Amino acid sequence: MRIAIVGAGPVGLEMALAAREAGHDAVVLEAGAVGEHIASWGHVTLFTPWSMNTTPRGRKALGDAPFLADEAVCPTGAELRDRYLLPLAAQLDVRPNHRVVAVSRHWKPKGAELGNASRTTVPFSLLVDTPDGEQELVADAVVDASGVFGDPAPLGAGGAPVPGERGNPAVVYGPVDCSGLAGKRVLLVGAGASATTVLRDLLALEPAPEVHWITPDAQVPGFASPPDDPLPQRRELVHVANRALEVVHHLPGAAITRLDGGRVTLDDGGSLQVDTIVACTGFRPDHRLSRELQVHLCWGSEGTMKLAAALLSAKGDGPADCLAGGAEGPDLLKSPEPRFFVLGNKSYGRRSDFLLGVGYRQVDEVLSLL
Repeated sequence: MRIAIVGAGPVGLEMALAAREAGHDAVVLEAGAVGEHIASWGHVTLFTPWSMNTTPRGRKALGDAPFLADEAVCPTGAELRDRYLLPLAAQLDVRPNHRVVAVSRHWKPKGAELGNASRTTVPFSLLVDTPDGEQELVADAVVDASGVFGDPAPLGAGGAPVPGERGNPAVVYGPVDCSGLAGKRVLLVGAGASATTVLRDLLALEPAPEVHWITPDAQVPGFASPPDDPLPQRRELVHVANRALEVVHHLPGAAITRLDGGRVTLDDGGSLQVDTIVACTGFRPDHRLSRELQVHLCWGSEGTMKLAAALLSAKGDGPADCLAGGAEGPDLLKSPEPRFFVLGNKSYGRRSDFLLGVGYRQVDEVLSLL
């Protein structure tokens, strides 16, 4: 079977390895570079160890990899990319700078044969922007593992950008490298693990920056970590958040209404003048490439519907422990579009409790369906 995989991140590469192992012809189409999203936060140390970020299949493919001997070590994003993802990609048919623009069926428009397996009588057609211009690729199955990190959520309390946000050079998104912010005035927005990681890095700088911290409510941090957390790095972030309340300007429940460069107007009429605004407000899936396919999405999380409904039933819609398990199984990955699958972080949509091990298990579930 010809399998087209969108995205050369951890789950996309694992899918390619598994497909090759099963005798399929797999190609990985990557819009940028291998592990590009991970490289963007490469300075961050994961709170999960090598054992949870790699697979037996991947370790076997790498052979003698001394860095994997101590499975309890937590790698940085850069180490995960450089030591694990790049060597795996070198063994596979991975095509960087190949952006999938659209996926459709040959001669079968979106509304034809709704939810019917007969749509598999014609292959998928992928329109791809490549360094050599537009190309069309044909596949019998498509796996979208393109992730969510390409579309950060904006600063508006309702989910839309606030006036003055778009194109504002004072705004940066995600767990950025804060080393250049010593002595600066910084507004941090968000209460999750990424925001707390940024907060930790800011508090370690000399001279100390002046930090203003907007969180959705007074309870921080905004993620689950039980007192006996088996992930000590994650538990340490809880202590960081609590200690930070003594030294930062905490603004629980505040909302930004306008930006004018570094001038921030809040909903209570007050304002701040800062040098940098770090938005750790989450990420959203971009489903434009599958617009012409029969894909059922959750209207809340924008994850695939079957999985989203099962996750909501199992975990609810509040902060959840990513280690607590949840909804898994091949049936939850089935789409109304036969042989089209959304895997990895993108399958969870806007939810923040995705764990890489879930994506790796999804790979084997898809193989069982194929």
